Amino acid sequence: MRHVIAIALLIGLAPIRPAEAALPQDPNERAYAFATCLGRYMAVADEADFYGQNSEDARARRDLFALLLQSVTPDAQAAGTQWRSIIQYRIGAKQAQVRLTRLAKFEIDGQRARTAATVARNQVRVCDSLV
Repeated sequence: MRHVIAIALLIGLAPIRPAEAALPQDPNERAYAFATCLGRYMAVADEADFYGQNSEDARARRDLFALLLQSVTPDAQAAGTQWRSIIQYRIGAKQAQVRLTRLAKFEIDGQRARTAATVARNQVRVCDSLV
């Protein structure tokens, strides 16, 4: 699990250029991107609800990515992607976002907490750049 967090932190700290955040053209990659963003926004919305914060924007984004995923899933499945694989991406992204948020809020090491917060924000920004 620590390796997954370390990789997520490294990926999240990498600079994001517009070309890297472009919407994938391949139906499989597009489904994975939308599933990942759906998972991230599920975590963001759940966190806002839990802490009594306004979650309207996060819920709207979550619902948008759910619709986008639903719209590309038939093409992805026709191209060979299994529904189970798409769901695994969504669940993995949600778990990673929750872990980053927990680190940002509760980590004793201030630098590690700031890094986790930055990565969590960057991950959501990547999703925002897709729509």
